[in-house]
Amino acid sequence: MDIRIEDDSTIVLTRKEYEVLKRTAEGMSCEQTAADMELSYATVKWYRKRIKAKFHAKTMAQIVKIAMEQG
Repeated sequence: MDIRIEDDSTIVLTRKEYEVLKRTAEGMSCEQTAADMELSYATVKWYRKRIKAKFHAKTMAQIVKIAMEQG
């Protein structure tokens, strides 16, 4: 999935990263996401860390806001 941000750059997420972001935006915790995706808690935390790094963000809330603005 591609997400455009303010400076017209594009951030590309893997399918798993997108799925983790989607569930985070829906309000799911790491534990809930892990159970829903049949992943370990540590794996979900790792995906969230990678997503934050790609967005140069400190919190998932910042990323969810950007993603929601993109539709």
